[in-house]
Order: sequence, then C-alpha cells, then structure tokens
Amino acid sequence: MERVRRRDVSRAIGVALALELIGNGAGIALELVTSRSYGPRQIAAAVVAAGVLVGLAVALRANARLYDVPAGRVTRGVPVTLAVIQILLLCGVGGAAATYGIQVGVREARLFLDPAGVPGTERLTEPQTQVEGPLVITVTSVEINARSTVVRMLAANSGDEPLRLPVAGFTEFALPDGTVFAGNARTSRWTEQIPPGRSVRGFVVFDGVPGRPAVVASVAFTQVFSDHGPRSIRVQLRLAELTVR
Repeated sequence: MERVRRRDVSRAIGVALALELIGNGAGIALELVTSRSYGPRQIAAAVVAAGVLVGLAVALRANARLYDVPAGRVTRGVPVTLAVIQILLLCGVGGAAATYGIQVGVREARLFLDPAGVPGTERLTEPQTQVEGPLVITVTSVEINARSTVVRMLAANSGDEPLRLPVAGFTEFALPDGTVFAGNARTSRWTEQIPPGRSVRGFVVFDGVPGRPAVVASVAFTQVFSDHGPRSIRVQLRLAELTVR
C-alpha cells in the first residue's frame, strides 16, 4: 500500500494554510488597489482551490511517497487516501470557512469605518442641481454599497455671508414611500462652513440603501444656518433602476 510520510503531510498542510493566509491578504489588497468589489465567496473559492492544489502537490510528490510497504510491516507513513482526506478537510473545508470569515469580517469592518471606501453601485442617472438663493448644490454621484448610500456633492455660495450646512441631525436621503436615511457625520467628508464666493466638494454617507425598484429620491439639508440665506435645500434625484440578473 502506498503511503506518505507524516512529516510530508504536515508540511503540505502547513504550505497550503500559509498560501491561503497570503491569498487572503492578496484578495483584500486587490480590492483596495482596483477599487472593485469581489464577493467573499469568490475570493474564498480561488484562495482555497490554490491552497488545496499546492498542498496535494507537496504531499504526493514522488519523493515523498513510500512504495510497496509489505503487509503487516509497521510504518510511520500515512495511507495516500487518508493524506488526501486530511488535506481536503483541513485546507479545503476548514480553509474555506476561515477564508470566508476573514473576508466577511474585513468587509464589515470597512463598511463600518469607511463606507465610502467600499466599492458600490452608481445609481445616479445624471448630475442634479438645486438653487436656493445664493446656495447652489449639485449632486454628482449616488453610490450604493451593502450598507450605505454615499452622496457626493458640490456646494457653492454666491452670497456675501457664510452658509453652514451641518451633517449631524440636518441631512436626509428620502424615498417616495416615506423611508428616510439620516446622514452619518462620523463617516462623511463634508465641510460644513461655506465662505462667501466659495464652493466646497465632499460626500455625505447615509445609513441605509434604497431598494432595487427605487427610481426617484431626494437629498436634503433640512437646516441651512445663515442670517439672510435659505433655511433649507432639497435636491430631487433620478436613480437608475437595478434589474435582477
């Protein structure tokens, strides 16, 4: 019966698990560099497949196998079938579960810490502008990811007094059915104070996402702070409908 030395099985499992660990880091880096979203299942499948194949190759290479073991002879080797099963269970099933967990954990951490940094789907059909007195707001992007709606805007102040547009408690993303998402000041990048004759560019992160059928929405600063300027501003938006493939 053909057998594989135990140390070679252990070495194969170690190599496969190390490769899967490196693959996890490569998958995370790939998302950061390319700004594309790869599903945890995609990364787990690719990483685990590579790890298992390399592990099997290391364990079953010709010079690691013990051939023609006489019946009844005591040997420290592991039957080839058992070696393959061990690698498949530890590096395949176990590796897939660990890899998927790592990818989901990293994705959730990024969604919590920096939602705008997670690749999403663009839903705005074209830039939309609203004018209220000296205040002009142009929405240039509405990007949806798994947890948040990221609205990128340009705000210009053509008046002679500063305007303040705070995020916390004074921004909302509204849908026609009455659903309203509040702006998250912690994860948004928005300059609240707009000096006279100046413009600012940034984004507001809203906690929630519109459904696939949603084709209209609005984004608003429900309170604009100034002495003589507008009291609020709302921009009507048209969203691209997402179809189920």
